[in-house]
Amino acid sequence: MSKVGSLVVFGSFGFGNVGDEAVPLAIGDLLDDIGCKRELIVVGRFNTVVEPGVLGLGALSANKSKLDGLPVVISGGGIIEPKLSSCIYRYQDYLAEVSPSKTTLLACSFEFGVKYNWRIKRKINAVLSKCSRRYTRDYVSELFFREDFAEHQISTLGDIVLGLKAAESCSVVESCGSERFIAVSLCGVWSKSETWLKWKAKELVKIAKHFKASLVFVPLSCYKSDDDRVIHAQVIEQCKLEDDSVKHYQVDEALPPREVAFVYQNSLLVIAMRLHACVMAYGQETPFVSLAYHPKLLGFSQTVGWREFVVPSSLQQRQDDGAYGYNFESLSIEEGDLYNKAVEAVEYSNFGLLPLLKSKLRKAIAIAVE
Repeated sequence: MSKVGSLVVFGSFGFGNVGDEAVPLAIGDLLDDIGCKRELIVVGRFNTVVEPGVLGLGALSANKSKLDGLPVVISGGGIIEPKLSSCIYRYQDYLAEVSPSKTTLLACSFEFGVKYNWRIKRKINAVLSKCSRRYTRDYVSELFFREDFAEHQISTLGDIVLGLKAAESCSVVESCGSERFIAVSLCGVWSKSETWLKWKAKELVKIAKHFKASLVFVPLSCYKSDDDRVIHAQVIEQCKLEDDSVKHYQVDEALPPREVAFVYQNSLLVIAMRLHACVMAYGQETPFVSLAYHPKLLGFSQTVGWREFVVPSSLQQRQDDGAYGYNFESLSIEEGDLYNKAVEAVEYSNFGLLPLLKSKLRKAIAIAVE
C-alpha cells in the first residue's frame, strides 16, 4: 500500500515529555511499516507549546484550511480524564474549528481508579460519539472504560509507543563502553518521602551489585516543573551513602525519544516509574520492572504479559484522594520487593506478545488513514 497525504495527530504534545513526544514518532514508524506516506500534523492540547514541530490549539484557526477534511487520530496520555485540561475536552473546541473526515481514538489512555460524575460523562460521550473507532492502550483501561461508557464500542491495541524505532547510536551508551548497566527512570511524585528515598537507594544498590552492573539514570522529563533529574540526583546521593562502590551515571541532557529507546535497548534491565520507560523497554525487548506510583503502569504491564514485574504486587482499585495515583505510604512495599522482581525479570525475558501487539497497531493505523 502506498498513499501520500496528511494525518492530524492530536494529543498531549509539545512540552518535552519523552513518552508523549514519542507518540507521533511511533505513528510515523508504523505508517512506514505499512508503506503509507503521510505528513503528520501534530497538535498539542494547549494554546501554546514549547516543542518545535507541534501546533498549539491557538494556531488552529490560522491553519483551518490546511486541516479541514483530514483524518485525525487522538493518541497518547491525558486523553480521557475527568478534568477540563484533558485532551478529550480540549478536542471539543478542535472539532468546532475543523471538520475531520474521520476521527480515531488510537491506543489512548483512560484515567481509571477515579470517579467520573454525570456532567463529565455527558461531555465525554459527546466527543466519543464523533469518533469512528475507539481503542485503549491497555486492558485495564478498557475494563474501566466499559464500566463508565458502556454504550461505546472499545478494544485494546497496546501502547502506540511500542511501534517506536530506536536510534542507531547514543553518546550515553558509548560512554559506558563495555560496562553492563541498568537504566533507571524515576519521577518526583514521592520525592518528599524520606522512607521512599532510603528504600529505593537500598534496592538499587543491591540490584546493581547482584548483576555487577552500573546504574544509568535516564530522565524522561526535563521540563522545569517536572524535571526527573532532580529526583535522580537525590537518589544517587542516597545510593552513595548506602555503598559508594556502585557506579552511577546521571544523564544531564534531555535525550530525544529514539535515543532513550536506544539506551534501553542496550540495558541489561530497566527500572522505571515512568510508564513510557516501561513501554520503550518492552518495545526494545529489554526486561523491565515498573514501580507503580499510578495504576497505568499496572495496566500496561498486564497487557504485555509482565504483570508479575510490578511493585507492589497488589494495588488498590481507587487512586488516593488528592494524589495522582498513590502515595508511597499507602502501598505495601517492603525491603527486597524490587530486588526480587529485578532478578526474576531478567530471567523471564519473555516478549512473545510484542509481534501481535505491533500487528494490531499497524492494522488500526491503516484503517485510520484509509
